[in-house]
Amino acid sequence: MNTRQHGVPQSRNRWYCIGIKKSHDKGTFEFPDKIEQPPLELFLEPRESDAAVRVGPVSEARTARTNVNAALRNIAKTGKNPDKESCIVDFDSSAARSKWTQQLVPCITCSRGNGHWVTNRGRRLTNIEMHRLQGMNPTKFKVAVSRAKHGFQLGNSMSVCVLERIFVSLLPAAQLVGPSVKLKD
Repeated sequence: MNTRQHGVPQSRNRWYCIGIKKSHDKGTFEFPDKIEQPPLELFLEPRESDAAVRVGPVSEARTARTNVNAALRNIAKTGKNPDKESCIVDFDSSAARSKWTQQLVPCITCSRGNGHWVTNRGRRLTNIEMHRLQGMNPTKFKVAVSRAKHGFQLGNSMSVCVLERIFVSLLPAAQLVGPSVKLKD
């Protein structure tokens, strides 16, 4: 299942295995249907200004700066405006592996826990944004680790939106909630 098909604009393909004890199995479990992906802008913090942000990450390593600047050039060649549109650059890799996407965040992993580059913000994704992109409400978490460790944990977590959708089908099928209980997907 891919998170992008379950209500969050992040491409996070994961394998889920569901097992229900035969004595409890009603045979009604089905994986949830895909739903429309909402706009990425709903998951990002507001822009600080409308000024052009076409500068590479000055404080980042040389490879990262090179990757962002190459992506900005490539995005502009497609006719898109990276200053105005939400394009996300996976820039913490080699030049050959660096890529960009529009309206979709590449998979947030442990090695990308510092966040991908957001072109129309001129910065990395924040941890708050990465919470949202994992289907989590950032106001419900108490962070007790460094930003880097927090990002690592976010990259190693499961997408809550996908789990919630699975449990809405799983709990009734396994008779773990009564028929009068209506779970909301």
